[in-house]
Amino acid sequence: MRHSPLLRATVVVFVIAILRGILPAGEPGWLTAQPFAGGLVAFGLVGAWRHRREPEDARLERDPAAWVLVAVFGVLLAILLSHRFRLTSDGIDHYVYLRSLAVDHDLDFANDYALVSPRGEAVEAETPLGRAGNVHPVGPAVVWAPFYLVADVMCRIMGRPTDGLGEPYKNAVAIAGLLYGWVGLVLLHRTAAPRAGRGSALLATLGLAFGTFLYWYLAYAPTMAHAPAFAAAALVIWLWLGPLPQGPRRAALLGAACGLAALLRWPNGLLALLPVLECLKHLRRREEWRRLALEGAAFALAALVVFSPQILVWRLLYGSFVTIPQGAGFLVAPPAWDGVLFSPHHGLFSWSPFLYLGAVGLLIWLRREPWRALAALVLFLGVTRVNAGVADWWGGSAFGGRRFDAALPLFGLGAALALSSAAVLVRRHPWVPAFAVVGAFTLWNLLLAGQYRSGAWDYAGPVAFEDMGHGAVSRLERTMGSPFSLPGSLWAWLRTGRPPTDYESLYMRRPHSRFLLWLGQDDRMFLEDGWSEPRLLAGASCRLLTQASAGLVVPLHRPAPYRLGARVMVGTGPADGGAGFRLRVLLNQRPIGVWTVEGTWQDRTVEVPAEVLQPGRNHVRFRALGEGAASVAVAAVWLEPGGEEVQP
Repeated sequence: MRHSPLLRATVVVFVIAILRGILPAGEPGWLTAQPFAGGLVAFGLVGAWRHRREPEDARLERDPAAWVLVAVFGVLLAILLSHRFRLTSDGIDHYVYLRSLAVDHDLDFANDYALVSPRGEAVEAETPLGRAGNVHPVGPAVVWAPFYLVADVMCRIMGRPTDGLGEPYKNAVAIAGLLYGWVGLVLLHRTAAPRAGRGSALLATLGLAFGTFLYWYLAYAPTMAHAPAFAAAALVIWLWLGPLPQGPRRAALLGAACGLAALLRWPNGLLALLPVLECLKHLRRREEWRRLALEGAAFALAALVVFSPQILVWRLLYGSFVTIPQGAGFLVAPPAWDGVLFSPHHGLFSWSPFLYLGAVGLLIWLRREPWRALAALVLFLGVTRVNAGVADWWGGSAFGGRRFDAALPLFGLGAALALSSAAVLVRRHPWVPAFAVVGAFTLWNLLLAGQYRSGAWDYAGPVAFEDMGHGAVSRLERTMGSPFSLPGSLWAWLRTGRPPTDYESLYMRRPHSRFLLWLGQDDRMFLEDGWSEPRLLAGASCRLLTQASAGLVVPLHRPAPYRLGARVMVGTGPADGGAGFRLRVLLNQRPIGVWTVEGTWQDRTVEVPAEVLQPGRNHVRFRALGEGAASVAVAAVWLEPGGEEVQP
């Protein structure tokens, strides 16, 4: 079959961009990688335009959406090559498998961690066999291996060290992670297009790539397992919903894909629920039993073969073919159902609200293909239960709900179905978009009016757009809490009586009775309007009042007599005898005291009766009196029970 010159040129640029990206930046004798990444963007857009009139069932190379995704790969590659983050977090543990096998030909990781990890040693304790522990799967190292080999060959040709420590090796595995994730996007689009149409499928795929946590693990942390794990999940769903006829061949391919998904991330073995649950509807017909038995055997054998590297690694490291390296206690915590889905602590929907569109689409799918959609919902519940029950259900240092990568392709399919249905709705009711636009502007204006009425801004002064946005969001949050957490916050309200505005306080990092906040240091979650950007003043990190008043939130579990304190000074630096600004302190809109602000850092305190406080969110506001409202700096705020002396 002959291919067009454009396709051949695109493939050449694709390969060169990957090879050049593997080498260190600024390598003499080579062009930089960014022009090749830009070339992919250009070729992709040209190809999409040339094939824009192809039918919906066009082959992959004639699908305009596939060409758009080529451009997307160029964009993501350019972003990846614009920074130096390569082996990060769990990626270090995945990489030491590969380096140890390639360089030392063993699974003794002690020397590898000493060379690769910033800590200089393994984080985990020694295994029962006395080896350095590694609680992460071997799968990413397996799928990275071809790219590592390419980097190794390039290093040998160029006379570079072949010790697995150089930049080419780290670039190679990072690009591998991105490439596998991109393949997952292509598979997702090809799965969704026959059910939702090419346009809706493409929009949903782009939304998933750039509008969810997946973006971070494609462009900034591709050496973690989530990008290839997403691709494996997309492969499972493509095979499950694809046109292949029933039979042992399809079952073996599905089993191999499920084994790969589990090899990359062990909990993703739950993807096997999809074909298994679909088979249940055939069990009532005895004539189907023999076929199901053959397919089940082919499925299980293929899954076991693909997953076998992990079984072997467990046996060599931990002395058992099947184990939980983190310990059994890792999986016995009470499940944090609403926390893992809706909380500000990396909740799936609160961090990636685009996925709400996918959830709506899965309900639409339930009407069209009820058995398959039901299997998808069961899978999502299973993934949620596993993620909600682990000890660190929030995923540690995560960008959003990263551990839901197995469910992402299903949400992408759901988003495509929702967008397709929305397009039909708009054609039937063209006034709906106009109503949505007018409603959005009206909501914005009402939020600004409420913030203006609160006195947060100078009534006669200008207000920057950033302050408008901050004020509108702050007003919305104080009225209903985070709109993206509403399912969880409303459920908590019905269950406990705690209003939705207090929901996030359950998951703040300082939710207990003693509260200490250093301004300018990890304080964004607690700030309301009226603050400057962080700055260093007289040796202390602080923020200045930029308006007549500034506010912050103090979360508490229970009201009690407290002492509120703050470290404050005149923001312009040491005063020449002219200090003496006064600062009024309000708590939950009730005045509780007035402080004098001097020209050097001073600690000021005021007693707070229990009746002024409330369980959940308490609003503290500092209001400058007289001239110099923007000249007050605050370095720390604390709240101590029982009137104890504080030394922040």
